[in-house]
Amino acid sequence: MAVVRTERPIITLTSDFGWQDNYVALMKAVIAGINPASVTIDITHDIPSFGIKAAAYVLESSYRYFPSGAIHLAVVDPGVGIERRPLLIETLNHFFIGPDNGLFSFLDPTEIVGVYQLNKKKYHLKIVSRTFHGRDIFAPAAAYLSLGIIPQELGTSVRHPTWSESFLVKKIGNKVIGELIYIDKFGNLVSSIRESDLPLRRFTVYLNRTKIGPLSGTFGDLAEGKALAYINSAGYLEIGVREASAAEKFDIDYEKGAKILIAPE
Repeated sequence: MAVVRTERPIITLTSDFGWQDNYVALMKAVIAGINPASVTIDITHDIPSFGIKAAAYVLESSYRYFPSGAIHLAVVDPGVGIERRPLLIETLNHFFIGPDNGLFSFLDPTEIVGVYQLNKKKYHLKIVSRTFHGRDIFAPAAAYLSLGIIPQELGTSVRHPTWSESFLVKKIGNKVIGELIYIDKFGNLVSSIRESDLPLRRFTVYLNRTKIGPLSGTFGDLAEGKALAYINSAGYLEIGVREASAAEKFDIDYEKGAKILIAPE
């Protein structure tokens, strides 16, 4: 089971809040007020609005690099204020706090030690807004956990959190079909297809109806402006353009989405 390093506890923050408003600062203020010794590390606050799958990808590709006992607070919460539960998930090495909306579906069930609904009001702020549980419920829970308060004190055990198929991957005959899950700052397009999903034989990658080509090693393999498909550092199939934005080149955004097809050569 995970153990918080209370002498210098790490709390990571992931959200779709952006930096224009004061939401991130207020969560940090609440955490610091409860545990001034805690260390908050921003993973990102530039998740697309309501982008649960994008947040899941970023968190999945990040959390393992933090020390054992780290607390990962993630707030992408389009259902705030309704009957979705605020959760704390304890795994063998880490803790995860956030809404019960499938955000943590990437976790391996065999590594989960316990799941708790954060319903102990003594560990909430005195006044809980219906629209800002990140400040009023999640941030206090992370801070109290960082002080060494055990999960069972923060909430009651639940057995059936919302678990969804995080990323769509279909295998139809000898083809693999995935979806767009994330667009990074450079305009690279991250697909839902993991390296383990790739066929053993030679194949060609398509973005919607555009042929990208076979798998490349890295950007340096092609000339400037050329598109390529490669396995990114998190183990997912990604499409990029050397020294340019694939999202702009192929007119892709989150609303339009994209289908990534792998077919035999």
